[in-house]
Formats: sequence, C-alpha cells, structure tokens
Amino acid sequence: MMQIEQQTTNGYSRERNGRIHEFFKSLRQTIGRKTHLPTASFVRSGLVIATFVISVLVLVTALAGATTIYVPDDGNQTIQEAVDNATEGDEIVVRAAYTSMGTKENIDITVPHLTIRAEDSSITVEAANPYDHVFHVKANYTTITGFMVTGTEVSDTEYSAGIYLDQVNHCDISKNNVSSNFYGIYLSSSHENTISSNVASSNKNYGIYLLRSSSNTIFGNTAHSNNNPGIHLYASNENIVAGNSAHSNRFSGISLYSSNGNTFSGNSADVNTIYGIYLSSSHSNTFSGNAATGNQYQGISLFSSNENTFSNNSAHAHSMSGIYLSRSNKNTFADNTASSNKNSGIDLSSSSENIISKNSVDSNSNYGIYLGAAHKNTISGNSVNANEIAGIYLEASSNNMISDNLALRNGQGIYLYYSSPNVIYGNNASNNHYGIYLDSSTENTIAGNTANSNTYYGIFLEASGNTIYNNYFDNTQNAWQWSSGTNSWNSSKTREPNILGGPYLGGNYWADYEGVDSDNDGLGDTLVPYTASGNIPSGGDWLPLVRDTTPLTLTDIAVTSITTDSATISWTTNKPSDSQVRYGTESRSYPLTASYVPLVIAHSVTLTGLSPGRTYYYLVASTDQNGNSVESEEGRFTTAAAAKAIIPAQVVIKPKTLNLNRNGRFFAFITLPNGYRAADVDISTVECGGAPAIKGWITRNNKQIVAIFARKDLVGVQPGSEVKLTVTGKLKDGTPFGGSDTVRVIGREDTTEVVIMPAVLNLKGSGKMTAMIMLPYGYRAADVNISSLVCEGAFAVKGKVAHNNRYLATFEIEDIGGIEPGSEVELTVSGNLMDGTPFEGSDTIRVIERDIRRR
Repeated sequence: MMQIEQQTTNGYSRERNGRIHEFFKSLRQTIGRKTHLPTASFVRSGLVIATFVISVLVLVTALAGATTIYVPDDGNQTIQEAVDNATEGDEIVVRAAYTSMGTKENIDITVPHLTIRAEDSSITVEAANPYDHVFHVKANYTTITGFMVTGTEVSDTEYSAGIYLDQVNHCDISKNNVSSNFYGIYLSSSHENTISSNVASSNKNYGIYLLRSSSNTIFGNTAHSNNNPGIHLYASNENIVAGNSAHSNRFSGISLYSSNGNTFSGNSADVNTIYGIYLSSSHSNTFSGNAATGNQYQGISLFSSNENTFSNNSAHAHSMSGIYLSRSNKNTFADNTASSNKNSGIDLSSSSENIISKNSVDSNSNYGIYLGAAHKNTISGNSVNANEIAGIYLEASSNNMISDNLALRNGQGIYLYYSSPNVIYGNNASNNHYGIYLDSSTENTIAGNTANSNTYYGIFLEASGNTIYNNYFDNTQNAWQWSSGTNSWNSSKTREPNILGGPYLGGNYWADYEGVDSDNDGLGDTLVPYTASGNIPSGGDWLPLVRDTTPLTLTDIAVTSITTDSATISWTTNKPSDSQVRYGTESRSYPLTASYVPLVIAHSVTLTGLSPGRTYYYLVASTDQNGNSVESEEGRFTTAAAAKAIIPAQVVIKPKTLNLNRNGRFFAFITLPNGYRAADVDISTVECGGAPAIKGWITRNNKQIVAIFARKDLVGVQPGSEVKLTVTGKLKDGTPFGGSDTVRVIGREDTTEVVIMPAVLNLKGSGKMTAMIMLPYGYRAADVNISSLVCEGAFAVKGKVAHNNRYLATFEIEDIGGIEPGSEVELTVSGNLMDGTPFEGSDTIRVIERDIRRR
C-alpha cells in the first residue's frame, strides 16, 4: 500500500499557505472598511468577492492536503508513478535505493506545483528511452533539485535533453548534475524560471539552452566540456545570466543569437575552443564584470550586434583578440581590460559609432586598439601600453575621434595607415619607438598631443595634407616628413591657451627650437619655419610655441572660513597654475597635502579633517604648465575650539500666564545642575524667547538666578493655549546652558490696579511690603491664587481678601531683588486666579538704600 506522510509545513505548501494567509488578512481588512457604494455596485462586488473566496477556499483545501511521497515505496517504485499519484503542491523525495534498483525512466510532469527532490546527490536518473527527455516539464511551478540526470541521445528526427522545460513558467531547476545528454538543460518558450547551481557538462550539444524564452534567471551554474556552447540564448530576451562558469566548451562559453535586452554579470567564460562570449545579431544587452580568459580565438566577439554595453569585463590571453567587433555599431565599451592577447586587445572591423573609453589595453602581441574599415568611432581615455606593434592602429578608417589616450612603450604610439580624415587630439604618445606615425593618410588633424622620449621620432609622416599644431614634442628626433609630403605644421595665430599655457594657438612646442619670442606672445619669431634640422624638407612650423619663463608670483594669501575642523586658504598668482597646500601641526614640518590640479589664477584650497583648537603651519605652492614654480613663506592659523556641550538647566517662568497686551515684566528662575555655580552666569548672555534679560540676580540661597525680561521684547510669540519658552545663556567661561518652561500666552486687556505700601521702600531695611490688588469688574478677589503672586521676582509670603473685593499680598523686602535705588521705581505685581486667568498691575514708589539708626 502506498505510504503517504502528511507534511503540510514543507516546501512549496508552506510558502503558498503563507501567501493565502496574507490574502485573507488583506481580505478581512477590505471587508472591514465602511463603504458607501450604490446597492447595485455593492451586489456586483459582493458576488465577485464571494466567487474569489470560494476559489481560494478550494485552493486552501487542496494545499492543506499537500503530502510528501517517497520513491521507492509501495505503489511508487518510479518517479513517474509518484508524479501520476501526486496532486498539486506535493513533494516527491527520491531515496538512494532508487539508484541501486537500476531504474531507468523518462518522466513527464503534468501536475503543477510539484517539488521533485533527490535525498542526496548520488541519485541518478537515466533515460530509459535515450531519444526522449529524462525530465519533460509540462506544468508550471515545478521544482527539480539535486539529481544526476543523464543518458539522452539524438536520432534523425528527435532531440532530447536531460531536463526540458516545455512552455512553462515559474519553475525552479537547481543543484542538478545534467551530464552526458544531447542537451543538458533546455528551455523552450518558457519564462520567469530559475536555473541555478546546476552542473551541465559533457553534453553532445549545449549545456544550457534557451529558445524563445525570456525573463529567466540563470545563476551560479557550471557549464563545461559541452560539444556546443555552455550557455546559449536563441531569440531569448530580458534574461539575467549571472555568476556562471562556462569553460572548456566547443565554440564558446556563452553565446547569443537574435537575443536582446539580456543582462550578463559576473560570469566566467574560459578556455573555450573559439570564443569566450559571442553575440550575433543581438542588441541592447548589458555585460558587466564578466571574465574571458584563454579562449582560442577571441574573448568577447560581436557580429552584427548593436547598442550593447560592456563595462568592467576582462578579456586576457587569447590566441587572437581580447574584444572583437565586426559590423557592429553603437556599442559602448568602458572600463574593461584586454591584455596579453596575441593579436589585438580591442579590434573594430567594419564597425561604426562605437564608444571605446577608459579601457586598459596593454601588453598585446600586435595592437592595443585596432580599427579596420571602422568609421565614426570614439576612442578616448584608454590606457594602451606595451603593445608590440602599436598602441592604437587605424587602417582604412575615417572620421574617428582618438582623444585623451595614454599610449606608452609601444612600437608606435598611434599609427594611421590609409586612414582619412580623423582627429588625433590630447593623447600622450611617449616612450615608444615612434610617437605618432602616419602612412598614406591625409586630412587628419593632429592637435594637443604629447609625444616625448620616443626612440626614433616624436611624429613621422609618410603622408600629405594633414594639419599638425599645438602638440608637445621633446625627443632626440622630433619630426620627419616624407620628402614629397606637404603638411601644415601650424594653425593660424588664435587667441586661445596653448598646450604650454601660453595665450595663443599657433604651431607646436619643439624642445630643440632655438629661436626667440621677441614680442612675448608665446610664439617664436626667429629661425622659422622650424624644420626639425631639415627633417621637414617642405614647409615647417611658422609659429613654434615658446615656453614662458616668466617667474611665477604669489600674492594675497589669506586663511578664511576657519571652523573646528576646516579652513580655506586662498591666494593669487600672476599666471594660471595649479594649487597645493602642505601643512602640519609643527613648524617646518608639513606631512599633509591638499591640492587642486586645474590651472587657475585665483586659488582656493579647503583643508578638512582638522582638529579643534589646534595651530596648523602651512605653505602654499603653485606650478604653471611650463614648470615654473613658487612657494610661500610659512603661515599659520588656529582652528576654532570645539563647541562646549549645552548643560541642562531647570527653568521656571513666572507668571505662568503672560498677557501680551501688558507692558510689564516676567521672570525666569534658573537652577543649574550640581557642580555649576549660579554666581558664574553671565547675565548679559541670557535670553528667553528672543528677549534679552534686562537684569538678574542670585537668590539668597545662592542656588538660583532670577532673570527679568520685558514682555514687549518677546520675539514671534503668539497668543495660544500653551507656549514653550526657552531660556539660554552662558557661564563666564563660555559654557552654554539652556532650559525651557511652558506658560500660557494670552492677548487681552487687563485693568488690574495695584497700590504698594509703604510708598517709600528702604532696601537696607527689614520687614514686609504690602500690595493691594484691585481686580477688574467681574473678577473676585477670593479667586486669587496666592502661590502665583510675584513682585519683582519675590513670591508673596501670605495674602488675604480685604473689604470691597480687594486682595492684600505681603512680600518680604529682603526677597525683592534687582531693584536699584532711585527717586521713583515702578514695581509690577503679577499672578493668576484659581482658574488660571492672569492679572498684573504696577505702582510707582520711591526706593532708597540707607542705614536706619536708632536714637
């Protein structure tokens, strides 16, 4: 009898049950919302929801019965029997005994959502019929994992694969060894599948093959020793192929035919019989971080493939070229490396409008970058060094831009053969046998290049009709021109900086020119035209560039924007030059450097990462394009001290309700934390809500500071139920403190009257002062809150209701502070009623300060 074990939490069932749980959670939330739909709409929506709920309930019921089926077992001696007995969501586990039974079979999978898993990696599934697929997947959401799959062949009419995905989606094929088949893994019109961590080896055709299959992920597989490419895409688009190893295959490691928009990253394609990576009629694909090494022909090859992007790939040690393009246009190759190849690092044949930039193309046996019948390409910013014949070689190629490349230690730095017209601009072709070599090439522009220290010639022309200007030549033999050749060795004099930093364009800089610039325009006026000691027999340079030897000067050195960790140093020079600051924390020692390379007259360098409160010593220096340098005397500056942390203070503001329509004062009682003295507060720094303290004093217990503020000085405070007012200030040593209190702010008229007795107050006397408070009509004296009464920072010590709806508040004279003796002083009394309603009033009395002696 078939043994079935209930496993509702395993594999796919667990994942699906989780999704259904999330659905019901969402559904419950949707149903729980209160909506106001018309009746007809509600009925229609209800029918849809009910129908969908019934469908989901059926699915939940099916998944709840998902089981694990073991093979071999009673009733399931083969995988096919288990598949036939399975229902959607089941898991089939194949045990080691399956292999020992010697079972061979071809398995058709027609039940969706099945997982077929090998118990260990030794389990082999071999084809019973070698002309049929071992696993023929016809159902979506199939998982096959962990098997050895082998034994398919090809007949005159049939082909077969180890694992064949037949118009299915969302399948997962992982960790299988699919070897010695006709095809390893084959996807036909199948989409959004994952093929991962498989080995596809020694198959008679392809290792992994995609036919009209899109949006799949091919990840972490090894495809080697197959009789055709390891990984092959035919008419398959928008797949992700990443982290695979495709080596030792016939033809290529990875190949694409008529496949567009795919992404290839982190793959290796090594030691294949022809190509590492091959594209034919495939467009808009992206390749990044792939490596192709030791393939027999090319590492990366494109035939009739356009608008692809290659970045950060490597193509090394191939029998022909590292990267090869034939009839392929508008591709971009940037930041790749192509070295130690036996022909070219990068080879463009009959290819146009490609961008080849910032690549490292070194140590190739023939050419670094080769263009044959290639037009309108941009070759810029590449490193092409130590290539045996030429760094950059153009043959029968036109309208190309060759700019800003570094071509060192080659046979020829840049070589043009029957190539017209092209622009050769801003390159460095130094330390070669020949710097720039033109053979049978006309109408080219050679400008802004540097060609120094070349063994034979800086520039060698077996050509006519070219324009050569604004180049820098410093070689034993700077130039040679074919005897019947006629080239232009200078442009017209133009007001524009030249390669030496001089004010005019004209000819070229020749290190061996001995003429004189008599009018100081940076162009030679004698011994012209320059003919390179006769090596330019026809014409020559009529406007040779002359190095400016005017001394460089520094002025206006200043240090600005000094903070705790940065400072900006500026200065001016009389000519465009670079900017450098050397600095350190000890005089005459400058281990640190900050620089700015562009040549400017107004210099500014910001030093960052400095330490607070430190003195720094510095020098500024500049060098112009002609090598003239200048350095300043030592200067110094000190960074700002680190800001001190704000210490928290307890703040109580009185009165608790501020009436903005009154011109009186309010008080802040400030208590500093333990360890800080009230006597150290700098009252001139204290503010509350933007209002500066009018004055302040220390309470008798030396624990608090009482600060007085004028209500009219409050900034941006609007009436509201509650307003938070913040008090800030500093101690005398600069330590900041801050705290806040919340008060009510109102904006209504108050007609409270106050009479203070006695009318003369002696500050050196003792005793009490009484304030008689008369509230406006409609308010009761009995409602005064005695605890809220304040007069000039002193709290009332007692109070009582007098006749005629008046309130008498008593204050200790000794508690009244911050009052200076004068002929007349206005004293303000403020407070609240029991319900929080504020009031205040003032009276003017005389305040004196004299001893009272008994007689």
